[in-house]
Amino acid sequence: MGTIEKRFEGFGEWLKNKTGNSGDKQFVNAFVMASLTVCIGAMGIVGAIQDGASGDHSSLAVKSVLDFIIIAVMTSSLGKGCAFSAIPIFVYEGAITLLAKFLSPIMTDLARRIN
Repeated sequence: MGTIEKRFEGFGEWLKNKTGNSGDKQFVNAFVMASLTVCIGAMGIVGAIQDGASGDHSSLAVKSVLDFIIIAVMTSSLGKGCAFSAIPIFVYEGAITLLAKFLSPIMTDLARRIN
C-alpha cells in the first residue's frame, strides 16, 4: 500500500471517529474512493492553475458543479464518507492555486492564458 493511500485512510479513520461515524464500516472506503475519483483529472489541475495565474475561476466553478453531482451519486450508494471528500479536494486544488499565484510573476503570458 502506498504512502498516499495510507495517509488518506488514516485521515479517513480520524474523520470517522471525530464525526461520530465509528459504526459505519464503509466510511473510510467511501471517503478514499470519492476523494481519489474527484481529485484525479486534468480539470482540477488546469482550473486551479488558471485561477491562480489569471484569476479566472470559471473552470473550477464548472468542476465544482460536476463534483457535487458525482459525490451526491456516490454518497447515495457508498455512504456518508463520500461527502467528506470535499476536504482533500479543497486542500489539493487550493495548494495548486496558491502555487500558481506564487509562480505567476515568472510565468510567460502564454502559460498564464491556459484554456
